[in-house]
Amino acid sequence: MLTRELLRNGKNKIYINGRPGTVSMLSEIAEKLINICGQHQSHQLFESSFHLTLVDSYGGHSQILESYETSFLKWQKLKEQIAYIESNARDLVMRRDGLERIFEELDPLRLVPGKKSELEVEAKRLSFAEQLISNGSIIVNELQDEAGISTRFNEISAALQTIVKIDPSISNTKALFDTAKMHLSEFEIEISKYALSINLDEEKLRDLQDRISDIVRLERKYRTDEAGLIKILDETKEELALVEDSADLDDLKNECGKLLSEVQTIGHKLRECREKVGKKLIKEVEKELAELNMKDARLKITVNPTEPYIKGTERIEFHISTNKGEEYRSIKQVASGGELSRIMLVLKKVLRERSGVSVLVFDEVDAGISGSVARAVGEKLKALSQDSQVICITHLAQVASLADKHLLVKKDSGVRTKTCLLYTSPSPRD
Repeated sequence: MLTRELLRNGKNKIYINGRPGTVSMLSEIAEKLINICGQHQSHQLFESSFHLTLVDSYGGHSQILESYETSFLKWQKLKEQIAYIESNARDLVMRRDGLERIFEELDPLRLVPGKKSELEVEAKRLSFAEQLISNGSIIVNELQDEAGISTRFNEISAALQTIVKIDPSISNTKALFDTAKMHLSEFEIEISKYALSINLDEEKLRDLQDRISDIVRLERKYRTDEAGLIKILDETKEELALVEDSADLDDLKNECGKLLSEVQTIGHKLRECREKVGKKLIKEVEKELAELNMKDARLKITVNPTEPYIKGTERIEFHISTNKGEEYRSIKQVASGGELSRIMLVLKKVLRERSGVSVLVFDEVDAGISGSVARAVGEKLKALSQDSQVICITHLAQVASLADKHLLVKKDSGVRTKTCLLYTSPSPRD
C-alpha cells in the first residue's frame, strides 16, 4: 500500500504499508510495481541510447553487462591514473620530500576519530591516580568493614526475614530491599575491581601527555583539528602512492593494456548477445504491430562499433520501414505521432512480460490515432489487462469503451477551481 499526501503548504507525506517513508524509498519500490508511459516517452524512441536500454531490458544478459561494466570501470580508473601521473610526474617527484615529511610527522600519532579525547581521558585518570585510589579504598572499606554498610544491610535483611515470617503481607516490601541489597553486592564487586585497576604509572602518563602535546602542536601547525589531521594524512598517503606508481609507469601501462583487452573481449560477447536478442525482439514487435494496423512495418537493428564506454563497445539504433518498398530509416525520420504511440505500446507489452511489472499506466498513448486503429489499440490494451492492471488516460471513445471501469476527470470552476474524479460504470457489453 503506497500513499503520498500532497499538502497545500508544499510539503508531502509518504507512507509505505502505513509506515512513514521517503521519496527515494517510494521511487525504488514503485518502479518495480508500476510502469508509466506518457506521450513524451514516445519521443525516447528518437534516442539510440534508449534503443540500447530496450534491448538490454529484453535480453536477460544482465550478468555479462555487469561483468563488462566492472571491467570497464577498472580500466577507466587506471587509464585516468596513468594520465594524471604522466601530466604531473615532475611535480609529484618535487613534492615527494614534502609529502614524506608530512607523513613522518602525522603517521606516528596513529590517529583515528576520537583518539585525542581518549588520550585526554586516560591522562586525566593517571594524573589523579592517587586521589582515585584513595577514594576507592575509602568506599571499599566502608562496605567491607565489620561496622560497614554491607554488615548493616545483612542485619536489616535478617530483621526483615523475621517480620515476614510473622506478617507475610510485607513480602513485597522485603523484595524491594532484597533488590537493593543485590545491587549493593554488585556495586561492591565492581568498585573493588576499579580500585585495584588503577596504577601509579608516571612513565605512561608522560607518554600520554607527550602524544597529546604532539597532536595539539600539529593542529596549530596545520591550522585544523583532529579530523583535519586524519584527512591530511590520508591525502598524503594517496599522493605518495602516486609517486611510487610513477616509478612503475611501464607496469601500470601493461596492466592497463590487459584490462582493455578484457573489456574488448567481454564487450564482444555482449555485442553478440545484443544482436541475437535484438533480432528476437524485432520479430516479436513486428508481430504485435501487425495487429495494430501496421502489418507492413519492418524493423532492423543497426550496430555501430565505438570506442569502449560504460554501456559497451557499440551503439544500437532501430531503423524502420513502415510501408512496402520503402527503405529503412531512423524512427525519427519516418514514424508519425500515431505510429510512435503504437510502437511504444507494443514495446511496453513485450517488456512487461520480462520485467514482471504488474501495473501499467498509459497517459494518452493513443495520441495521433483514430478510427479502426484506435479500436485496435483499445483491444491491445484490453488484452494486456488480462495479465496486468492497466490504467489508461484517453480521449478516444474506441479505447474507453473497452474498459472495465471508468473514472471521469473534470474541472469545476466555482469560487475556487477544483479537479473532480468521478466513478462511472460502463454500460453492459456482450
